[in-house]
Amino acid sequence: MCTIIPLEAIEADECPNPGGLTDLHVIRRRDIDVFPAVDADGVTISAAIVPKTGKKFVPWAFAKDTGEINHASSGDVGTQSIKQELNVYIPRGTAKIDAEIQKALNGDFVVAGRDSNGNQRILGDEFRGVGFEHDYKSGKKGTDKNGTDFKFSGEGFTHVPYYYTAALPV
Repeated sequence: MCTIIPLEAIEADECPNPGGLTDLHVIRRRDIDVFPAVDADGVTISAAIVPKTGKKFVPWAFAKDTGEINHASSGDVGTQSIKQELNVYIPRGTAKIDAEIQKALNGDFVVAGRDSNGNQRILGDEFRGVGFEHDYKSGKKGTDKNGTDFKFSGEGFTHVPYYYTAALPV
């Protein structure tokens, strides 16, 4: 059953509002034992995600000022859902990076990204993970970038990427 939630006023503030991500952590959805319930506000998770024994979120380092989280409505009015997306750029092409790319193909993930304001956001949930895509380019000239664009994305979510306030199991 769908609950109609009354809208509230959004007030502007004058605080600094930098963009970008500062870190990224990745886990396969199947490696999560407990995905906690969402808080009463419908957008925050304050209880800890519990991975299965021996599993954890792993950090993926990326180039400064290349990370972003996006979410947008998707579908026709009456059947709309939310598309979630996280993008980063990882410089260089190495055997280690390519091995991780091959392991991630066709994976079903939950990812955590911390924005420049300190908010940690979780993409994916207990029912639906985000998929992985990559696009490596060596560059044509010595001054071109050599590296890989990584994208985690999924559609059909009933929520924006959650704000996560508990300790991330790393």
